Amino acid sequence: MLKWSPELLRSMFWQSAGKKGRGAQKLFEVPPGAEFEAVKAIFLGAPPERPYYQHPRGWARADVIKIERVENGTLNEKATTQHSVLRTSLAEQGISLIGGLHVRWLFHGTAAIEKIIENPVSGFEPGFIGFRVPHMLWGKFIYFARDAQYSHAFSRPVGGGGARQLLTCLVETGVSCVADKDMAFWLPYQLPDKHLKYHSAVDCISSPEIFCVGEGASAYPAYVITYVA
Repeated sequence: MLKWSPELLRSMFWQSAGKKGRGAQKLFEVPPGAEFEAVKAIFLGAPPERPYYQHPRGWARADVIKIERVENGTLNEKATTQHSVLRTSLAEQGISLIGGLHVRWLFHGTAAIEKIIENPVSGFEPGFIGFRVPHMLWGKFIYFARDAQYSHAFSRPVGGGGARQLLTCLVETGVSCVADKDMAFWLPYQLPDKHLKYHSAVDCISSPEIFCVGEGASAYPAYVITYVA
């Protein structure tokens, strides 16, 4: 149901005038239906493999209260350009872009949701977002998680009753390398072809759960999920 490019996401679902996302309103509540259920399924879905990191107890009782679609035209256009750049980079290596492998739906927990979704220029900014992750285990990057359960620890509390919020993001992960705590924003070149850089860094190549990118445009903050767990 959900597509693997920011442009298709925009053309299929956006409600803003002309589907341009230029107005002051950046959040649009997703009504019950196919889109709502697709986002909910990604959010509540069980990990494809047993997670290495500890997940919160009781996540099986998690429930989605509200899903809001982010319609920021500038951020979407930059993400669309980045998607095209990724496709070209992969083609240079004889690789066809595959949704779910080179582009993924991932999660990001932060208290700075408004700063990201309303940003008129860059959305995710490594300079102030990346450094918020405790200990910077995988370098100074913008961090995303395969599982919403993991990002729950960084989610933002809202209102009463234990409700919290997370971002569900469409991220250009491309070809990944193993992350390192000494990396900072810039990813290394691929060997032996030194003119091509990796597109993302991960905690584990065989079964990645944490994805790191250095370019804010590599991730589009597509939905804000309000939930209880």
